[in-house]
Amino acid sequence: MAEKEFTNITDLLKQTAETVQQKQEAKAAEEETQINDIFTDFDFDESQTSEDDFVLEDVIPFEEAVLLQKKKQEVPRWIIVTGLTLATVIMIVIGYIYGIRPLFFNLYFKSAIEALKKDNIPQVNRALAKVLFFNPDQEKIYTAFALECWKMGKFKEAANYLEIVKQIKPYYFPMLNLYAKVNISLGDYEAARAYCEQMDRLNGVTAESLYNRGEIYLLKNDLHNAVEAFERSKMYNPEDPAAYLKLRRLYLQLNEFEKALKVQSQLQSLKNAPPLDAEAYAAYGQIFIAKKDYVRAERFYLKSIEENPNQPELYLQLARIYKLQNRIDKVMQNYEKYLELRPNDAYILSDLGYMFYKKRDIKNATLRLQKSLELAPHIPETHYYIAKLYAYIFKNYDFAINEYLKSQELGLNNNEINFHLAYSFYYSDEYKKALDKLLEFYNGDLSNIQLDTSIVDYNLANMYIFNNRYNEAVNKYNAVLASKEWDDKEKIILYNNIGLGYELANNSDSAISYYWKAIELKEHNLDKNNQDFLIGVSLKPKKNFNRILSNNPNITNLKDYLEWDLKNIEN
Repeated sequence: MAEKEFTNITDLLKQTAETVQQKQEAKAAEEETQINDIFTDFDFDESQTSEDDFVLEDVIPFEEAVLLQKKKQEVPRWIIVTGLTLATVIMIVIGYIYGIRPLFFNLYFKSAIEALKKDNIPQVNRALAKVLFFNPDQEKIYTAFALECWKMGKFKEAANYLEIVKQIKPYYFPMLNLYAKVNISLGDYEAARAYCEQMDRLNGVTAESLYNRGEIYLLKNDLHNAVEAFERSKMYNPEDPAAYLKLRRLYLQLNEFEKALKVQSQLQSLKNAPPLDAEAYAAYGQIFIAKKDYVRAERFYLKSIEENPNQPELYLQLARIYKLQNRIDKVMQNYEKYLELRPNDAYILSDLGYMFYKKRDIKNATLRLQKSLELAPHIPETHYYIAKLYAYIFKNYDFAINEYLKSQELGLNNNEINFHLAYSFYYSDEYKKALDKLLEFYNGDLSNIQLDTSIVDYNLANMYIFNNRYNEAVNKYNAVLASKEWDDKEKIILYNNIGLGYELANNSDSAISYYWKAIELKEHNLDKNNQDFLIGVSLKPKKNFNRILSNNPNITNLKDYLEWDLKNIEN
């Protein structure tokens, strides 16, 4: 259809008005259709009505009908309020039981422990009263607190709280068990044993009563019965690590290292096995020391120190490993670390001081030994080390002699002391005592002596000289000469002393012969510029040769003609 043409503005406005009217009529028809649909939902059946039927006098408007339908479908307000209130009460009860109650229980229990640390018993009791408000189980609460007292070493306080439990429930097993432990800690072993017997009557033999008996045996140093008790405890409760730990320590103490290793393996196989800690690593280290596997022992002790660097005994054990390997620098380092944590250990100070002495660090040696002596004047080794320091470094022989004798009085049965006493007596011009001590040393136990036996024989020969036993001296010197190959310097010393022995025994020909041997050997070592290659060789052989051939061959001072040191006799 062709569009209608408008000739003027009047026709255009008319047409527009008609279009708007049509749109309004269409909208009204659509709304009527929607209303009819709604009334259909209310099930108005027109076929069942007639003119004779009753007429609705009050017709409900459409909007009110819709609101009425919605209201019928809503939940009543009182049900909602009641439900919310009940849910809130339930949440509060659950929160109290599982949240607020444990929170306040733990808070006041910790407060009681803090008051216990300060020995404020009234405050402890007030805190415990609040604890009991949140958990009225008195026997459980007082036993738990008594356990905390016992852990802190407050044994009398623990016994007081256990007594409260005893009044409430005299056969409460945890109370009896803890009472046994408290009495063990107090040293009342009979009372502890009585509680163990009550535990047995109550529940039969248990792992707990056996463990307590093991503790009693251990503290009484009855190690074998302690082992038996802990083994039985382990059998009754194989999942409890406590008995395994005790057995491991006992087997190590008894040097039963294979059993200690077996117990350690069993311990590690438990479901609730404690992680390897400093003590476990140290136990492994001790086992491998016994097996002389020092590499693995060192490794385990280093791991133990890594876990617990503030445990002084670990450094001490590591030093022991290094000492067995003769790694003295490592020994000294670990001694120093040990003394940082335990500075007043007189025994370690003494040992470390002697190590400094052997390194000729005289300042540190003197400081350590002096401090050791001040802390513990009864240690014989300290007096022995100080004596050597004064004899061989400070040359104060009288003081050294007193210290040697003091070490013997204090019980140091070291045959080597007699050798060093002989040396000091010699330089104090007490030749008879010097010879007696050297003979005592010579006839004593030489199995652990580190001195060269040829050095001992050489010094004994010298002592014979000073005690007018010249033939015995010559025989000893010759035995020393034949004992091994000596260098030229040492041969010169021996030839000179043999010559002097012969001279004093009135055998001048043999004396001249040995003096000449010494001179020839020395001359052999001179270069064309008459420079002696043998640094430190004395002029005594030539002096003795000239003297014996002179008009006045008398010996005025024996020390001027006798060589003393074959080599440094101090070890």
